[in-house]
Amino acid sequence: MPAAIAAKIAEPKRTVVAFAGDGCFLMAGQELATAVQYNAAIIVRGRDNGMYGTIRMHQEKHYPGRVHGTDLRETRTSRLRALLRGGGGDRRGDRPVRAGFERCVATGNRR
Repeated sequence: MPAAIAAKIAEPKRTVVAFAGDGCFLMAGQELATAVQYNAAIIVRGRDNGMYGTIRMHQEKHYPGRVHGTDLRETRTSRLRALLRGGGGDRRGDRPVRAGFERCVATGNRR
């Protein structure tokens, strides 16, 4: 997400999308405060897979059968966004992605 924020600051008229798992969001989500401060309206497409995925991948590769400390509980990122006065919302279940994504693109390009 920090790279997406930097890209939006450098190119404010372009649409910038970051893909982040819940672990990534927990490690870098506070950077949304920077995005809000500098009006860098990025789109974050999150995926809640319940783990620190990259750390777990390295554990499984280098220490097979010894995965430790990478499981996460459900993360409600909308609460952090609200505290930082960012926009967006959560998509749960089978609701269509396209309409929400198009709304985010339209909102981000108005700023």
